[in-house]
Amino acid sequence: MHYYNPNCFEQTEVWGENILLQNPYYRGKIEIIKSLIPPETRTILDVGCGDGSIIDQLDRKYALTGVDLSQTAIKLAPPDITRAVCSSTLLPFADRCFDLVMCHDLLEHFPEDYILKTTKEIARVAKRYIIISAPEKENLRARYTICDKCRTICHAYGHIQSFTFERLARYFPDFSCQDPIRCGEVSVELRDIILRIAQKLGKYYFFAEHSPTICPKCGHKIKIDRQRIEAGKSNHLRAILALVARKMRLIYTRGPYWIICPFERKQEA
Repeated sequence: MHYYNPNCFEQTEVWGENILLQNPYYRGKIEIIKSLIPPETRTILDVGCGDGSIIDQLDRKYALTGVDLSQTAIKLAPPDITRAVCSSTLLPFADRCFDLVMCHDLLEHFPEDYILKTTKEIARVAKRYIIISAPEKENLRARYTICDKCRTICHAYGHIQSFTFERLARYFPDFSCQDPIRCGEVSVELRDIILRIAQKLGKYYFFAEHSPTICPKCGHKIKIDRQRIEAGKSNHLRAILALVARKMRLIYTRGPYWIICPFERKQEA
């Protein structure tokens, strides 16, 4: 169920139309990121900038550079910044050439070897500061969906990793982070064991209504099955499982959704 297919991010449906900016929690996250930029910053690199939804919100007093592997996405990034198509695992920049390097909502899409290479490259090109954000302690199964064409089960947003602050900090041993910030929606979710039962017996799947899901196996744009969603609301098995979950305390409050980690390079001895 953990598929990584970079070709999914070449689909035009994934980008544009300010899909992310329609989310008030995402807009709030951007405001926090802007507040974390140190005053002495002059140059900023956004690794995995996508269509530029975050970097486009930054003040143009900074020299801004955005990179992404997706040619489709980078074409939609703001034209008044420096843009480049490249892999986050091999950044075409000299050591320590950006005052601040940012990476938002990228690492959760990668297998571990890509994460190790990407974070190593981020640390290499960052002169002093790094800001990383990702979903914190995400229960991946809670957002599993199913392809209506090939029946592959995958994460609706293409996530294959779940992060804690401790895990993120381990990728940057030469940097310190004193005050991570949590932000975003607080949600009530079923624990993994009850989700497994619900998805096995009750076809309890998540459908992303505001952004398309591209099947990482066959490349099909997964259709939102509104009839199944409505039917699922009155599904007897779902109601029974929900009741059992409450009785056994298998429902928990998760959130806030994101963790934002501002890192600073440690002083060299």
